[in-house]
Amino acid sequence: MWKVAGTVGLFATVGLPITGFADFLVFALAFLVLCFSPLTKAPTGHRMGLLIVVVVLTGVSAYVLPVADIEEGQGIYTPDPEHALANVLPAEVLDHLERSFVARYPRSQECTDDKQRCWLDQLGGPPPTGFAFSSESIARPAKYTRVVNEIDFDSRFDLPLVGLNDLRYNVFPPHARTWVRRELPYFVFYELPPAVEGGELCWRGRLYIERPRQGLKTVISQDERCLTLASNRLPLKVYGVEVPGESLSMRLRLPGFLQATEVASRLVAYVGAAAVVFLLVGVPAWRRLILPFGSFFATWVWVVLIEPTAITGVLLHYGGSDGLGYEAFARAMAQAGANGDWHEALRGGESIFWSMPGLRYFLAVNKPFFGDTFYAYFLASVFLPIIVYRLLGYLVSTRASAVLTGLFLLTPLFEYFRFTHYIYLKLSIEKNLAETLGYTVFLCALVLVLEHLRSRTSNPKARFATGAVFLIGFCGFAAIALRPNLGPAAAVLLSIVGLMTLARQDWPRLFVLCLGFAPIALLGLHNYAYGGEFHLLTETGRHPANLEMPPEIWLRALGQLWSFDFSGAPFQRMLKQLHTWNSPDEFYRVIVFAVVFWAAFSKIQPTAVRLIALMALLNQSTLFFFHASGRYAFLAWFLTFVAFMPILLNQIWPWVLAKRRARNT
Repeated sequence: MWKVAGTVGLFATVGLPITGFADFLVFALAFLVLCFSPLTKAPTGHRMGLLIVVVVLTGVSAYVLPVADIEEGQGIYTPDPEHALANVLPAEVLDHLERSFVARYPRSQECTDDKQRCWLDQLGGPPPTGFAFSSESIARPAKYTRVVNEIDFDSRFDLPLVGLNDLRYNVFPPHARTWVRRELPYFVFYELPPAVEGGELCWRGRLYIERPRQGLKTVISQDERCLTLASNRLPLKVYGVEVPGESLSMRLRLPGFLQATEVASRLVAYVGAAAVVFLLVGVPAWRRLILPFGSFFATWVWVVLIEPTAITGVLLHYGGSDGLGYEAFARAMAQAGANGDWHEALRGGESIFWSMPGLRYFLAVNKPFFGDTFYAYFLASVFLPIIVYRLLGYLVSTRASAVLTGLFLLTPLFEYFRFTHYIYLKLSIEKNLAETLGYTVFLCALVLVLEHLRSRTSNPKARFATGAVFLIGFCGFAAIALRPNLGPAAAVLLSIVGLMTLARQDWPRLFVLCLGFAPIALLGLHNYAYGGEFHLLTETGRHPANLEMPPEIWLRALGQLWSFDFSGAPFQRMLKQLHTWNSPDEFYRVIVFAVVFWAAFSKIQPTAVRLIALMALLNQSTLFFFHASGRYAFLAWFLTFVAFMPILLNQIWPWVLAKRRARNT
């Protein structure tokens, strides 16, 4: 409870939304210290009073210290039949965008294939307001898109152009230029207030400057050009435009006073965050933080290597990708919620879920805190290696657990067993898919169950902690909402916990477990309330593109195998499914799978090994019916590898060493 209060204090001191990397770094490290350090003692009224004082003083300083408060508007140019852009852009600016678009994408060249829909016809028009929505405006209200304290960008990726993550621009032409949506013309608009007097605006590219009582002036410069912001030029309206063949970069050098107050404001916020942590946990035990901090910095290095533009915190997703869909849904939900339209916000972009439902809600809930950045998902991904270390700790020695976790975190050595952080970050950060988060929460539930099993070895009468039981149930719900293919394993894990509480007639904890899992009913209720049809999770469960090998086809294939009819279509589909599950060049995985299959039902194996082996088999079982490769198989092979490690290190390897010694003697 106190750590939750501390997290609220961190948000309040650092300030919302957290979109800059420096702010995120301070928040994330303080949050990790708070998570993995014990409270020094039960917080007293005196310390809680100091905590409130710190938060209030930090908040007051944010309002007292002046900052630039520059209004920014941005948007993508596409054909605009509703004339939304005409309401926000001067005619000269709009005319240049229109002419450039037509010249770059002439219909006679772009729409030559009669068999395909022309991608130009798939483009949606601009938003009704003309300007794109930014989630930053939820916590920091804006007249246009958002309010910024600085201007400094060299490309649309640095800006960042958040409006591009919208299904209006979800085009992916059938020809080679699949990046076309990331080169669409865009504009950016700034209202420079009198507070920036004495500063300097520098740019390269095409700029339209509207001075008081002087009209619009077009300034084009291939080299950097600067304009001193004297008092007679303010307030100033500036329109920047980038079209194919013309790049745009802008930066604003603030006057010295504003630079000083900006630095002072951030320093006060960072000192306030440090004070919140110190008041709750005292001086941290740094040994406890080696793994969390190591995971954080290693994760960041991987992210920058995977996607260099991630340094801005905002990713511009590819057209046609699920990641774009999830981000677009989340942005639309956040905008609807900000406008008070909770009916539309809770709809989640679909009346009947087609895509996985969970991730969009996770992203939308975090928009007020982290804007349109991926920082929330990044922070969640940091916990995966920590959970892996805890999971291995129940199976192998501390040293072996540390070595294996290091290999998982830092190398792709065991990539074929999906035992590397790298591939999960490609899913979560580069592609914005739900697997990494779903697998993380499932493993969290598994670790909580293993922790209870360990406590029962020393105290057979030990009961689940009430909070742990609720978290197990909630993680089971979240895992299924994020990745429904985790349903069988999550259902069995929750059933095991339920039976353990039933065996002790622990009705209160059984109720708490059910309470944690109860939100699963909201998914089916959503489909019925919004779409008028009942689907337990999504309507894609039995879609042929997902259910590649239905049970009835398996029965026919096995019947053909029995009758030696190897040419039948069901038998050939079975061979294809098995080949997709594991190709012949990866035969070694079948050996590991066989060992784990034996371990799941072997009474000589420790309970923890048998439980993880069972979870591995349940995840593997879905691969014989649904997609059997790629991201859908990651957790199945990961758990297979983890279940195999204690058998290899604790049983097979000692046996090999004993045989070698016996031979030598």
